[in-house]
Amino acid sequence: MKNPKQLSVYAQEQSALRQSSLFAENEKYWLGQFADGVPVLHLPADYSRPPVKTYGGAVEKISFDAAFTKQLRAVAARQGTTFYVFMLAAYQAYLSRITGQDDFVVGIAAAGHNLPGNQHLVAHAIGLLPVRVQMDDGVSFQKYVKYVRGRVLDAFDHQQFTYGSLVKKLKIERSANRNTLVSVAFNLDSPLDHLFFGDLTATTRAIPRHYETFDTFINLKPVGDKVDFEWNFNTDIFNKETIRLRLHEFKQFLQAIMAEADKPIARLRLLPDFESQQIAAFGQGDKMDFPLHLCLHQLFEQQAAKTPAKVAVQMTNGARLTYRELDERATDLAHRLVQEGVQPDTFVGLFLDRSPDILIGLYGILKAGAAYVPIDPRNPQERIRFLLNDAGCRVVVTEKALLNQLSFFDGKTLLATAGRNGRPRQLPAGRADRPAYVIYTSGSTGTPKGVVVRHENAVNTLFAINRLLKISGDDKVYSVSSFAFDMSIPDYFLTLITGATLLLADEKTKKDGFALRTSLEHFQPTIMQATPTTWQILLLSGWQGHARLTAIAGGEGFPKELAAQLADRCKKVFNGYGPTETTIYATWQEVTPEHLNRCPGEYVAIGSPIANVQLHILDKNQQPVPIGVPGELYIGGNGLSSGYLNRPDLTAQRFLPKDQNSLTPNSNLLYRTGDLVRYLPTGEIEFLGRLDDQVKIRGYRIELGEIEAVMNQSPLVEQAVVAVCEDATGSPRLAGYVVWQEGADREGLRAFLKEKLPGYMVPAIYVDMDALPTNTSLKVDRKALPRPDLSQLSTAEKEAPVTKGEKLLTNIWKELLGVEELSVQDDFFELGGHSLAAVQLMARIRESTGIKLPLTTLFQHSTIKKLAGQLNGYNNSQPNGQTTNGKAGPPFSSLVCIREGGSRPPLYLVHGGGLHVLFYQNLVKHLPEDQPIYALQAKGLNEGEEPLDTIEEMAAHYISEIKKQNPHGPYCLAGYSLGGLIAWEMAAQLKADNREVPLLALFDAVAKYEWAGSGNTGNLKKKMKKLGFNVGLLLKDPARAIEYKSAVLKMQFQHLKGQLRMAWHNNKTNEIEEGTIPFGKAVYQKCMQAYDKYVLKPLHIHVDLFKAKEQMFYLHDPEHYGWDQFALLGLTVHEIEGNHLTLFNDPHGRQVAEALKRRLMEIGVGLPAGGK
Repeated sequence: MKNPKQLSVYAQEQSALRQSSLFAENEKYWLGQFADGVPVLHLPADYSRPPVKTYGGAVEKISFDAAFTKQLRAVAARQGTTFYVFMLAAYQAYLSRITGQDDFVVGIAAAGHNLPGNQHLVAHAIGLLPVRVQMDDGVSFQKYVKYVRGRVLDAFDHQQFTYGSLVKKLKIERSANRNTLVSVAFNLDSPLDHLFFGDLTATTRAIPRHYETFDTFINLKPVGDKVDFEWNFNTDIFNKETIRLRLHEFKQFLQAIMAEADKPIARLRLLPDFESQQIAAFGQGDKMDFPLHLCLHQLFEQQAAKTPAKVAVQMTNGARLTYRELDERATDLAHRLVQEGVQPDTFVGLFLDRSPDILIGLYGILKAGAAYVPIDPRNPQERIRFLLNDAGCRVVVTEKALLNQLSFFDGKTLLATAGRNGRPRQLPAGRADRPAYVIYTSGSTGTPKGVVVRHENAVNTLFAINRLLKISGDDKVYSVSSFAFDMSIPDYFLTLITGATLLLADEKTKKDGFALRTSLEHFQPTIMQATPTTWQILLLSGWQGHARLTAIAGGEGFPKELAAQLADRCKKVFNGYGPTETTIYATWQEVTPEHLNRCPGEYVAIGSPIANVQLHILDKNQQPVPIGVPGELYIGGNGLSSGYLNRPDLTAQRFLPKDQNSLTPNSNLLYRTGDLVRYLPTGEIEFLGRLDDQVKIRGYRIELGEIEAVMNQSPLVEQAVVAVCEDATGSPRLAGYVVWQEGADREGLRAFLKEKLPGYMVPAIYVDMDALPTNTSLKVDRKALPRPDLSQLSTAEKEAPVTKGEKLLTNIWKELLGVEELSVQDDFFELGGHSLAAVQLMARIRESTGIKLPLTTLFQHSTIKKLAGQLNGYNNSQPNGQTTNGKAGPPFSSLVCIREGGSRPPLYLVHGGGLHVLFYQNLVKHLPEDQPIYALQAKGLNEGEEPLDTIEEMAAHYISEIKKQNPHGPYCLAGYSLGGLIAWEMAAQLKADNREVPLLALFDAVAKYEWAGSGNTGNLKKKMKKLGFNVGLLLKDPARAIEYKSAVLKMQFQHLKGQLRMAWHNNKTNEIEEGTIPFGKAVYQKCMQAYDKYVLKPLHIHVDLFKAKEQMFYLHDPEHYGWDQFALLGLTVHEIEGNHLTLFNDPHGRQVAEALKRRLMEIGVGLPAGGK
C-alpha cells in the first residue's frame, strides 16, 4: 500500500473533530434519536439474566446455499436496496415478531475507513451505531425495507459521533447485568476471497469465539456464492438448542418475505413445518370420551345409589351426612324450589355459611334444573345486592342465621334444610348443555362479572383431572376453598361422584394455619387442593405433611421452593392452572424434581392441556409464536364456558372464533385469557404474567380497574389508581395511590371501601400523591408510580418500645413488615399484616421465647404494646422462667384480661361448659373500645390445680380474682350457658357483701335446665315432654336437628377423651396447651356434678336474658327460661338469631353486642369506674 495512513494521524483528526460544527450536528442527530428515552430489547431467554454481566459465548450458524443466496440478493435488488440493508431489515422484523416490541435498538458496525481520506488507514477503526427501530408490523416488508434503508443511510451520515460520547450525553442509568443502549448487533463481513498478498498464498480461517460482548451478535459471512448466517450468543442467557431453532425460524421468515413481500410483516409465516407440528401437538389435550351428556347431580345420584350409607360430607367440627341423606335432602329442596316457580335455565342464589347445607343447596338447585349463584355472606351488603340483581335471582337458598342480611331482598328465601314440604310429581329432566353455576369474578369497569358454566364444561374438567388424581371411594378430600371460588368445584363434585368423603373445614380452621395443621394431622386426608398461599401458611405453622396426601396447588403462581418442600412431604404434588371462563383447570402438571429442574423461572410451570382442551399461544396479531417466545394464551375445547352473564359485548371481546371467517358455534371459539405464557422445549407452559391490570392475590382474581372505579367514587378522593407491590415477606399487596381531597384521610377511605368491596380487594397500603404521573397520551403512567415506602407506614403516635417484649416484637415486626419506624401503638393489620405474616409472627415468637400463642391472640391484641403485655403475662408465669412440657407456661389465673382501660365499669364474662373463653372473641370485637372486659376460665385446667366442687366455690373463687383487679366494684357480670348459673351465684355472693351488681346478663342460660350430659331428668312426665319436643324438632327440621345433636355429642365425646377442642359450629377453640389437655376431663366432670347439686334461690336483681331464637332443646319455659321466678327485680328478654351453639357467631355476635352495648351505656352513666 502506497502512503498508508497511520492511526496516530487518525486519532488527531478525531480529536480535532470534537470542536467542529460537524461533530455538533452529529451529536444533535443522535440525541434527537433518543429524546424520549432509550428502549430496551427483551429477547426471549432460556435462563434468568445473571446479576452481573457475563461474557461467555458460543456461535451457531446456518448456511444459505448458492441458490438461496442468489434469490435473496435478487429480491433485495428488486426492492431497490442492498443485500446488507435487506438482511438487516429482515432481522429487525424478525426480532419484532419474537419480542412483540416495535421500538428497540440494533447496533451496526461503521468502519472509519469509509470516511473521506481514510481509504488507506491502517488501523482498527470500527464504531458502533445504535440504530433505533420504530416499526409498524401492519406495513408490508417492501415498504418497511425502504424505511430501514433511510435509517441506515442517516446513521452512516452521522457516524462521526462516538458511541461512548452518546452514552455519556444520554446519562443512561447503567445496569450491572446488561449492555448500555445496545444489546443486539448486526454485521455483514466483507468478502475475504479477493484479498491479495503479492506472491503469498493465503488461507482465511475464523478463530473460534468463546466470548460475546452482546446478548446476540449476528454476523453474515459471504463464502463464495454462499452466505453463512452466524448467530453469536451469550451462553449464560441462551442455550444452543434455542439458537438453532431461531436460525430455522429466520430462514423460514426469509422465505416468506421473498414469497410475499407485499404482505404485512405481522402476517408473514414464522414457523417452519416441523416446529408448527410440534406446537400443534403441545397444545392438544388427549381426546377422551367422557360422559358429557350427564349433569353433575345425575353423576352424584348414580354414586349415592351405589354407596347410600357411606359418609359423603363431614364438617371438621362435627356435622356429617351420608350419601343417602345428602341426596334425599337435596331432592327435598329441589321440590320446594320447583314449587316456588324455579324453572330450568334460571339462577338461584346460594347464600350460606360453611356447613353441609352448602352441598344440600347446590345439589338441590341443580336437581331443580336451575343454576346456582354462590354468594359469600362476608361480602359487603352492596355487593350482595348487586350479585343477586345482576343474576336475576328471584329465589335465594339460605339459613335462618343469615336472613337478616337479606332483609333488602324482595324475592323468596328458602332454607336449605327446612324439611319436606310436599312433592310435585316430577323434577325437570337434566340437560348437560344447561348452566350449572355462575361464578362472579372481578370486573375492570368497577362491577364484577358472572361467568356462566354449563354441566358439560364441569364434567369434562373433573373427569380430565381425575385421570391423574384417580380419586376413589377410599379417599378423603379436605376442602378449604370458598364455595364462591371455582376451586371448590372439584371438592364438591369430583369427590362425590367418585364415592370419596368430603371433609369440609370450618371457617376458623381454614384461616388459622396452626388449627389447620392440627385438623389435617387428625383427619389424615388423602387429597387437598389449596392456593400456594395456604400451603405456605400451613408449612410455616409446622405441618410436616404425610405420605398418603396428594397436594394440589392452584389459583396463583406456585413458587418452586414451596413446591419442592411439598414434594418432600407428600405422596404427589400437582399444579393446576385455568381461568374461571374455561372451567377451573385448563392445564395440569405433576411436580417432580425433574420438572422443577426444567423450570427456568422462580415458579412451577403450569403444565400441559388436560383432556379435550386445546391451547394456542398467539402474538398480538393472533399469529402463533415459536417455542420459547412469549405470547397470549388462548384456550378452546370442552371446558369453554358460555361467557359472561348479561354481557354480550364483553363475551364477544374475550371469546373469539378460531377462524375469523367462521360463524362461531361454541366449539369453534377460543377464550382470550390475557395471560402471558410460553412453551418450554418440553411442551410444558411457563406462566410469565398478565397483559392487563388483572392480578391474582392469595388466589383471588382481581381487576385493579374495579378497585379504582370504587375508590374514585369516594368524595375523599380526587384521583386514585391501584398497583401491586411486594411486602417484606415477598407477598403481593394492593397499594392505592391517592390524590386526596382537602381534609380527607386514609381511615375514611378504608371504611368507604370496606362497605363496597370484599376485604381482599381493599388496599392495605396507601401512597399520598400530589398528582398521578402521566405519559405523552396524558394517561396514568403506571410504570412511573413510586414504589411504596413500606418503612414509613406507621401512622400511630410515636411511642418507643420500653419492655423486653416490646423491643422483641418491634424487631420482629420491622423484619416481617419491612417497616423501619414503629410505635408500640401501631396496629399489625393497619401496617399491611396479613394471614401469612401473622403465622410467621407467631412462629418467630415461639422461636424467640418458647411461648405458644394462639393466632387469635393477635386479632385481640394487634398492637405491639398489647401483644407484649400478653407475652409479659406468659413470661411471669413460672419462677425463673421455668416451663411446662417444654413450653412457656403462664401462671394460671381464672381472670383473663381481654381489654383494659376506659372509664366504664368492667364487664366480666364467665366461661360456659367449654371451660375456656375464646368463644367470646366475636362478641368482644363488637363492643366499644373503651369498655374494659375480663373473662373467667375454669380453675383446674392447669397442671397441679384441683378443680372446684360446687357452683358456690367457683363463684367465690372468681370473685376473689376479680377483687384483686377491682376491689370496690361495681361488677357487671355475664355468663353463657353453665356460666350463667355461676354468674348468678357470683351476683348473689357480691350482693350479700353489699357490692353493686348493675348488670347480670345471661347468654342462653336456663334456670336449672339439665344441660347436655347432666343425666337425671327428674320425673317421667318431664322425660316424655322432652322426648316429644325432640321428635317434633326432628320431623320439622331434621337436618338442623341432627346437625345440632351431632355437635353436642361430639362436644361431649371430646370432653370424655380429655380434649378441650370445643367444636361448636364455627366457634372452635384455637389451641389448648398440651399440658392442660389431661385435666379438662376432670374439670368438666366436676362442673357437671356441681350443676346437678346447685340449688337456685330467688335474688333481688334484674336479669337481662339473651336467648337464642332457634330453640334446639326442650325447655319447660321457652319464653323466660324460668328466670322470671327468681329475678325479683324483673327480667328483660333479648331474642337473638341463631341457636345455642351459634349465638356468638357473626352476624349473631354483632346482634348480642349491640343489645349488650345499649345496656352497658345505660348503667355506665354516673357510675364510677372499677378500680385497678
